This record gives sequence, structure tokens and C-alpha cells, in this order.
Amino acid sequence: AAGEDGGEARPVPPETLAELIGLVEAKTISHGGGKTVLEHLVTKGGRPAEIVESEGLAQISDSAELGAIVDAAIDANPKAAEEVRGGNQKAIGALIGAVMWETKGRADGGEATRLIREKLGL
Repeated sequence: AAGEDGGEARPVPPETLAELIGLVEAKTISHGGGKTVLEHLVTKGGRPAEIVESEGLAQISDSAELGAIVDAAIDANPKAAEEVRGGNQKAIGALIGAVMWETKGRADGGEATRLIREKLGL
């Protein structure tokens, strides 16, 4: 079978898959990041941790770093922030989406949600 880049798909050794699963479980990378690493492993080979580093896929879960991004998302989406404060929990999706967009999907969704709720006084 051909890989996405047109190269031949490679078998991925079980220990390499185990390492990749460990990175996802430890929240070093997101599920989406795990998929990207797996695609890389199948088409080009390599070691999961090295791919995460070289491709800049590490998940952002640092509260200080995420906090600044969450503040910017709230400032940029005042209507959504007001709706969440008013009880419309679905509106939080717009704020989380803004955080994910800014971080190119690397933000820890759970931590981003927690910070948004905290900053909105919920």
C-alpha cells in the first residue's frame, strides 16, 4: 500500500506503537498529534519522540502559557464569553476553537476549558 506521500507504507514495530500510545496517554501530544505521528511512522519511519520534537507537535498544557492565549481568545470573542457567563455552555466552543486555532491544535483541550471557566468566573 502506498503512503500519503506516495511512498510505500512501512510496518510499524509494536514497541514503536507502544511508545506513541504512551505519548498520547501522558498528554505529551493530542490524539490529533498522535495521528500525525502515526502517519509519519507509516510513510517515513522514525521514533515517535523525535517526530514530536522535529514536527513541533508537543501539546501545550502549561497554565501560564495557555492562560495568555485564553485571555486573548476571551478578548477577541466577547459575545461568546458573555453567553458562557449567562449560562449557555455551548458557547464555550467558540472560545475553545479560538484557543485551538491560535495553538494550531496543540492546546490541551481539558486545561483550556478549565482556564476559560476559571477566567469567566464559573
